[in-house]
Amino acid sequence: MKMRMLSARKRFIKVLSAITALLFILCGCASAPVVTTSEVTAENFSATAETAEENDGIIRFIKDGAPAVRLVASGTGGGINDTSRELVVRLGKYLNEKTGLDFDKYRDTRKLTEEEEKMAEIVIGITNREESIEAYEAIGYDDCSITVSGNKILLSAYTDDNLLKVYNAFITRISKAEKEHGEYCFSEEQTVVSTPKNASGELPKYTSGKYAGIYDAGGKTELLLVKATDKDEFMEYLELLEKSGFEKYSVREVNGNVFSIYNSEKYTVNAGFYDYEDSARILIEPLAPLTGLEEDDKDHKKICEPMITMLGLDTEDGSNANGLSVLIRLEDGRFIIFDGGHNSSTNSINLLEEMKRQSADYVSSEDKITVAAWVVTHVHGDHSGMMTHNMGRFSGINIEKVLMNTISREALDAAKASNEYKDNFDAGEGTGDTSLMNTLDKAGIEYRRVHTGQVFFMGGAKMEILYTLDSFTPKLLNAFNTTSLVVGLEIAGQKIIITGDATGDAMQICANMYGDYLKCDIASVAHHGYTTWGNNQGMINAYNLMRPAVVLWCQGSKAYPSYKDKVYNKPLFESEEYREVFVAGFRGEFHRLSLPYTPNEQKAAA
Repeated sequence: MKMRMLSARKRFIKVLSAITALLFILCGCASAPVVTTSEVTAENFSATAETAEENDGIIRFIKDGAPAVRLVASGTGGGINDTSRELVVRLGKYLNEKTGLDFDKYRDTRKLTEEEEKMAEIVIGITNREESIEAYEAIGYDDCSITVSGNKILLSAYTDDNLLKVYNAFITRISKAEKEHGEYCFSEEQTVVSTPKNASGELPKYTSGKYAGIYDAGGKTELLLVKATDKDEFMEYLELLEKSGFEKYSVREVNGNVFSIYNSEKYTVNAGFYDYEDSARILIEPLAPLTGLEEDDKDHKKICEPMITMLGLDTEDGSNANGLSVLIRLEDGRFIIFDGGHNSSTNSINLLEEMKRQSADYVSSEDKITVAAWVVTHVHGDHSGMMTHNMGRFSGINIEKVLMNTISREALDAAKASNEYKDNFDAGEGTGDTSLMNTLDKAGIEYRRVHTGQVFFMGGAKMEILYTLDSFTPKLLNAFNTTSLVVGLEIAGQKIIITGDATGDAMQICANMYGDYLKCDIASVAHHGYTTWGNNQGMINAYNLMRPAVVLWCQGSKAYPSYKDKVYNKPLFESEEYREVFVAGFRGEFHRLSLPYTPNEQKAAA
């Protein structure tokens, strides 16, 4: 549906003159707020009912003992369109129970005959009906409305929750009409309810493209998804953001994609144009710290050579072969940590002692050690477990910020309900982020929610968030690992990509978005080198673009031989650029690479 500007003629919607305000508590939604509607008084209803044959503005559901309205839902899938179809089915059952009649239920894709077009309709959600388009153009993202236009009753809202609210208000209305006047009907009136509790209500309307939905992106973040748009339309929307009171902080372009940050007094917007899918993904969240300008790092001083270190996590019996613990020393002496591994006192000691060794030349005590960023790729126990359970070990050092992204409960519950790869959701996912956040709160450590396209400049390095779950929503996860971050770093003239536990689905998005921009010198293998969770080709496509000279295999040395020759890992070792692989190994083992790192001239055997 093209969201077009409403013409002056179409903006005018008739409203009854005799209206009094009434508050309805929505039925069937215990937590729903009170919604303001308008009520036709008994006197007014009776008066107009007498002139029903003279087009009195009342749409009656039954005429001559037969249904006189059809129920219409969106014919396209996804988000609010699914909800509109569910509510049409629900309304059909409700009317059948109350009247004993079966009302036709159509999708808007059905072509109507001239005679059928004359029949009144109850339209729920965004449809191709012109009246429906106009109704949506007249409301904001956090509004909902019941509108009568011609022979159509239109129930409109941009979010699932608000569409349910307006549906409940509609049921309350027609139920009241039936009790008071003996028939199911609806009068010619408009009801618009504003519920400014959601951040999306602060966003200006995206006046082009095809609205796809507003979704809970987790962490008090909402995602507005618009499809069938282009870069010019997206840039026009950025101008509209400024006119609406948002201040531009940064706008950058990467391989045809555009990533921007805007702020108001209450909210931060991360708006991205995704070239490969012709979409705009606009995230709005409570005011967040700003980052991403090179001047953020202008005062840093070089005091050491940068270095990347991969720490072994495996036990001698091979029972803890997985996990990720990567330490990066910046040229200003600070560190970046990726994950840290599972709940292990030994691994936490090893990580802390390694930071002490690498900073011994320029710090005099433990409290002078500084972590510029601790990145949690995702909250699986073998990645974030050590941080959650052993943070006390690091109480003596300065941790400036923790960076991560989390899944919404709604998306997590939907994923868990799926039967595909169900075992990937059996390890307490959905509580890991809560446990970690509680740990950070107790330690007084700042947490920042990161989004695709954001950059951080620190200690001579540029760190770029290449992928978060924001780039995947609202599709259904088949594995929790799709929540993993993918992060790129530019240090000492070399490019490093840390893939965490990214699935083939996540890596395919990276390949689609960035193309050759993924080319790097050093890369960690995704998900310890085994299982792509059903998308081998996505992993292969990304690795073919990355073509690293050096592979960091963050897995135990006992497990490595079993997985290095998997079809989805072969591109890492078969590219012309490949030279070396480093396998994480056992606890207490370290692979330290000074940056820039020069690999062997000849390919090593994988």
